Amino acid sequence: MIIVSSKEGQLCNRLFHFSSFIANAIEYKYKLVYPCFDEYEPFFAATSVDNFNGLPISVNILKGGIYNNLIVKYLNKINHKLPFGLVYHDIKDYDERNEIFHLDDPGFQQLVHSKIVIAHGWLYRDENNLRKHKEAIKKLFAPVTIYKNEACEVIANAGAECVIGVHIRRGDYKDFSGGSFYYDDLVYYKRMLELATLMDAMSKQYRFIICSNEKLDMASFGNLPINFEQRHFVTDLYTLAACDYIIGPPSTFSLWASYYGDVPLFMMKNREDEILSLADFKIY
Repeated sequence: MIIVSSKEGQLCNRLFHFSSFIANAIEYKYKLVYPCFDEYEPFFAATSVDNFNGLPISVNILKGGIYNNLIVKYLNKINHKLPFGLVYHDIKDYDERNEIFHLDDPGFQQLVHSKIVIAHGWLYRDENNLRKHKEAIKKLFAPVTIYKNEACEVIANAGAECVIGVHIRRGDYKDFSGGSFYYDDLVYYKRMLELATLMDAMSKQYRFIICSNEKLDMASFGNLPINFEQRHFVTDLYTLAACDYIIGPPSTFSLWASYYGDVPLFMMKNREDEILSLADFKIY
């Protein structure tokens, strides 16, 4: 059994983190408790009702989520002084080295099947089973009806043969990684223009849907066909997942959309990273 005891970033960081544990738990058949998804639980099919299609998975340590946060804080506080039968598994060293800890490690699996493991850290991953059990994960993390319908409406209103999602993220990126991925409107416009040129060459009708929590000056994007409005972040996420292509900076937000919707993504790794062909897009 595993109880995850660390909140790892914002929504999509936690979606990937949680999903890695879910995929591993499905494959190796053990009980999983993930009490660190609390503020996002209402937005998704499984977490909103704490029902994972019969799988032994829960977002609650105790029924109803009572004292989840207090219990997690206590477990992290006493960590290696846990009572008999509980083991604190901290991958701080892996996180510091930016190195993945593979959940399918045989020694770790032996531990999971013999003890209650308190797992703490970011880079727990199981990429093989994340692919293998993708359809199960998609069902669990389908958005609840209101956001699903809103995303469908955004795509329908685009009314284009090819719908291109553009994730514009700034905010905390001003300081993250020295501002390497903090791009101004001109950088996004150039990439959009490059893709528009490719679409024109194929005589494809297209429209861009911009997803951002920023206030944008639409004059920055010339005469490109664009839909933009302020939407709930879950609506934006699943709108991107329903597009034909995605353009965005390095971010788990656009990565999750690409993974969930099988959408080719062009990840803007720097300001000069040009779109030269559709082969530059990749499904993550």
